[in-house]
Amino acid sequence: MTLEQIAAIVQLVALLAALVCIALALYHFWGMVTHVRPDRSLAANLLGPLSILSGALYDAKGQRHRESFGVWFLLTLAAVVVGLVARFYLEKGASV
Repeated sequence: MTLEQIAAIVQLVALLAALVCIALALYHFWGMVTHVRPDRSLAANLLGPLSILSGALYDAKGQRHRESFGVWFLLTLAAVVVGLVARFYLEKGASV
């Protein structure tokens, strides 16, 4: 097996891992949105996407979803970076 084939396999696995991580991140994001404390719903609506940074907006289940969302989001970024590095190797590194 050549290095180009290994890089192609790594790129495919990274793509599949990124898709799974995105699906799980979306699930946990939905869990955050649906578990906002009732007295803080106006603040959550005003903050929009920045509400992820404020832990006081969520109940206990929303907090768990918020923490899990952060983990899956970071894993998604890591999978994308690995895929891009493998793609860069396939395009540039293999010809050098």
